[in-house]
Amino acid sequence: MTRFAYSTICDDVRQEVNGKMSYMGVYQGNMLCQEFPLQLPKLCIGITVVTPIERPFESLNFKGSFDGELLFEMSLAKDQIDTALEATVAFRPADAKFRTIQVMMVMSPIAFSKAGEFKIEVDGDGEAIRCNGLSVQQAPDGMTLVV
Repeated sequence: MTRFAYSTICDDVRQEVNGKMSYMGVYQGNMLCQEFPLQLPKLCIGITVVTPIERPFESLNFKGSFDGELLFEMSLAKDQIDTALEATVAFRPADAKFRTIQVMMVMSPIAFSKAGEFKIEVDGDGEAIRCNGLSVQQAPDGMTLVV
């Protein structure tokens, strides 16, 4: 198994009493808006990174950009990664073949002045790990969006 990452981009994330996370208003790869500029009160990005258990991460770096403009950047060192993994050890089966790390970014507020691509870059130990992003586009003429 190779390393991989995926993101869940949504309007809000709520931590439930039982420890579960609830994602509200999840985007499915595209965000259609009525017009630009677009101002959102909040945009949340949950990024999950997966690695084989025999290849633990020493470092992780995350970047988010929109049309080349850096919107967020975050790095995790080995001790932070170990702390995150320890928090989930009770839920990991003894025969697990992979480990996951999840991080959350909250941008509030956020504005998009034009259509474009919101890209997420993940780097694990100097290796680029592919991750999905979000296409921000204007809705086709005649389409009315209910917000």
